[in-house]
Amino acid sequence: MLGYRTLFPVYTSRGNVEAIALGQLRSWLKKKGYDADALRWNARAELGGATGVLQELGTSDGSRTVRARIVETNDAGRWISTLTVHKPHDSRRPAWVWLDIDGPEDRRTRIPRLARDLLAVFSGASGPIDQMRAEPTIVGPEDVPELVEFVKDESRRRIVFVAGSDELMPLQRWQALLKVILSDTVGLASSYVLDGEATALFNELLGPHHSVRPGTVRTYVDRVTVDDEQDAFRHRVLSTQRLLDEDSRSIARILGNRASAVALRQPLSRAAIRINQQLERQLNEIILAAPTPTAGSSATRPPASTSDAVPAPSGREESRGDSPTTEEHESAEWLREIGLRVLGVENITREHLELIIELASTGKDAQAKSAALAERLEELQEGANQDQATINELRQRLEDEQLETKTLAEEVSEKNRLITHLRSLIAQHGLGAEAWSDPDPSPEQTPPSTFDELLGRASELTRVKLTLSDEDVARDLDNHDPLGRWATQTWDFLLVLAKYAELKCAGQFSGDVDHFISNPPAGAPSVPPQRHARDESATVRNNRKFSGPRTLPVPETVDPRGKVFMGAHYRIAKSGTISPRLHYYDATDIDGNIYVGYIGPHLPNTQTN
Repeated sequence: MLGYRTLFPVYTSRGNVEAIALGQLRSWLKKKGYDADALRWNARAELGGATGVLQELGTSDGSRTVRARIVETNDAGRWISTLTVHKPHDSRRPAWVWLDIDGPEDRRTRIPRLARDLLAVFSGASGPIDQMRAEPTIVGPEDVPELVEFVKDESRRRIVFVAGSDELMPLQRWQALLKVILSDTVGLASSYVLDGEATALFNELLGPHHSVRPGTVRTYVDRVTVDDEQDAFRHRVLSTQRLLDEDSRSIARILGNRASAVALRQPLSRAAIRINQQLERQLNEIILAAPTPTAGSSATRPPASTSDAVPAPSGREESRGDSPTTEEHESAEWLREIGLRVLGVENITREHLELIIELASTGKDAQAKSAALAERLEELQEGANQDQATINELRQRLEDEQLETKTLAEEVSEKNRLITHLRSLIAQHGLGAEAWSDPDPSPEQTPPSTFDELLGRASELTRVKLTLSDEDVARDLDNHDPLGRWATQTWDFLLVLAKYAELKCAGQFSGDVDHFISNPPAGAPSVPPQRHARDESATVRNNRKFSGPRTLPVPETVDPRGKVFMGAHYRIAKSGTISPRLHYYDATDIDGNIYVGYIGPHLPNTQTN
């Protein structure tokens, strides 16, 4: 499964891009203990624990492409590192370097050392603003117009992180902190640190909706529309408070996952697709046409001291000189047996011996070729299976999203009809202006647009306590819902839980959560009742494989074990295998609180594959 991809232009050292990139590959292989010297052009080579192929591809227009493909297998599974370097014939066009890492499906791919090494040698101080670099670039006012154009560029696909500052902030320390929190985005995104003057100019040119405040980091995804206020929600802000409060490595993982998700789903350019297809066909031809030793070659020719004939022993043969030793006798018998079984002759001549060696070498090469073909076929099959699984998942998510959209549209339409009806009734009592006015929502009433923001605002919820064992699982949902609809719907449900607990503890409501949702009291927030489930099925409750993940943390004052089974849940959305859920435990009869133990992808059940 493709776990990492970086493809970046090279402006400096364009003429030596191939030599420099392959030099870094060689150093990387040696650090891993592999035989880098065994690599050969257009041939599969054993590297001592791994295999490798070097390919070269020339075109009629003078462009040149080289590719190195390294296959490693360890306890975790198979890892394939594919490094491609392309140098166009047109000197006005930049060269580019492309690195893919394919790994086992259930393993997270970290930033490869090879990627860091490549960016370190190619990301010089000079070059245009869009040149990929290994660490955040400090930007002054003179480079701001170019950065703004890069952020707004419709052809840009990778994420851009921009950090704002002011004249009082220590720029070098700010850059050092950003280097840590953006360490998992190397090769996946571009990052910039604006000085105070540059921050002001950047905000002036980009506009108020997409600006970046001092001490914050803004994530600019593709297709920035500066005149659209709604578009601003797509480009998330990492607040100063969160930078101060949270562990930097946790933030780094979240940003890395976000950058990786964007990078992996971006389509390749037409040129890259065409070159990749040519190299894949060439690789198949290399494996199919692997050379075998030819008769009379130095690889198969026996030493010159070998006699022309190796006579088969005879029990009646008279001894001449010293009697043959037991070892010599056994060797002669062995040669005689080979001659009879392989060639059907008793007396083996030099030519016979050469033929036997050639047959053995050919068989060895055939075995090696068979192993290479089997490996290649397995890789292609894995790729095809993964592609099909991805297609199936995307198709299911599309169908689910279409159904969700239809359902939400119907809910909005029904609410609009109700609002219009109520406004008409109010207007009939002489309050028409008030009925049709739009109150300005306070910041507290504005729902969060990301799970990251939702977790940060959890303290606003009275009597609802989040006891998530892994908050990053919830934050990762943002990678699957860039517009933030899931976070908003989750917040709506948390507000319902808070109001329920408040009214129940005040003695103003006596039912359970399900009854509260189905029959909301006047003035209470509401959510669609069909999204709530009072409990899991008996099959899930009684099967440890399914009940275990739903046994979630609570205070020991609620349960001495420090955890309880949370079967009650809210269906945040239906979206393929993700279909996020919120699981909670109603402890209002114990301590007046509700505990939310899980927010994340659908937990395993009887329908999980």
